[in-house]
Amino acid sequence: MDMPIKKKRTIGAQAAARGPLPELPQKLLDELLKGPMAPGEVWGLMLAFNKAIIERAMGAGMNMDLGYRPGQAKPPSSPMNATAPAAQPLSPTGAP
Repeated sequence: MDMPIKKKRTIGAQAAARGPLPELPQKLLDELLKGPMAPGEVWGLMLAFNKAIIERAMGAGMNMDLGYRPGQAKPPSSPMNATAPAAQPLSPTGAP
């Protein structure tokens, strides 16, 4: 019995399933694109843009998980404070 061959979705079909892409502000494009670019320059810009977006998204996720932003003091009701063991001060001899 022959197994039906599953067709691969084309790039166009994948894009249509994803929906419209968000529009980028013209000022941002003007700042990033100062004129004609070589393919290697376009690739480098895309990699840098992807890296910045991923880092921003991961940072936002960490802020949500920790309950505060970098550089801010931990709030007293932080979820991390509730599970962390209390620090025990050491005596001058190093014994607890």
